[in-house]
Amino acid sequence: MNINDILQKQRAYFQSGATLPVSFRIDMLKKLLATVNKYEKEIGDALTADLGKSDFEGFMCETGLVRSEISYMIKHVKRYAKEKTVPTPMTQFASRSYQKPCPYGNVLIMSPW
Repeated sequence: MNINDILQKQRAYFQSGATLPVSFRIDMLKKLLATVNKYEKEIGDALTADLGKSDFEGFMCETGLVRSEISYMIKHVKRYAKEKTVPTPMTQFASRSYQKPCPYGNVLIMSPW
């Protein structure tokens, strides 16, 4: 399967609306955390082989940091996704204004971290 086919499938999945519920996002973060935990040794070995990092440094600067950030997001994603009331312009006095954070679609994050 080539990258364009994968991207098309991901876009179709996003368009289905399956990724919008906060519960789905939390479940995916929990899966990511479980995967990092499961492969922590392999990640540490790769960091040692590729970058010469000790197990301690690999944990403190890489896997431990990622685990901490994922845990933080699991705890706070409901608050981040919550609808927020914002001031309504005087010209729209009979209405209610709000911001509703939601995902835009597919992303590719490439980072040395």
